[in-house]
Amino acid sequence: MFSQPIIAMSNRTPPAAELLTRPDVGVVVKTITPTQRGRVQYQATSWPACLYGVTTSITVEPDQPVKILGRRGLTLLIQPLALEKEGELPLP
Repeated sequence: MFSQPIIAMSNRTPPAAELLTRPDVGVVVKTITPTQRGRVQYQATSWPACLYGVTTSITVEPDQPVKILGRRGLTLLIQPLALEKEGELPLP
C-alpha cells in the first residue's frame, strides 16, 4: 500500500525555532496555556500557537492580543501582550 516505510513521530527531530526579525501581533482564537497549544489569528489565517519564553503559569484566552515572535514548523511562538506591558515577560 505504501511505497516507503512509515517513520514514527518520536524518531523525528523537532524543527528549530525561527524568530522573526520584527515581532508582529495576532489575536488568540483558542485558549493557550504553558502545556496546551491553542490557535492564533494572524494575517487572515488561524495558526496553531504555543507560548514561548514564558516562565509563569498563565492562560491566554480568546480575543487577547499576542506578540508573535516566530515559528517552529507551522506553530507560531507567542507571548501575551498584556503581561509584556506589565513587565512580567522578558523580551527575546
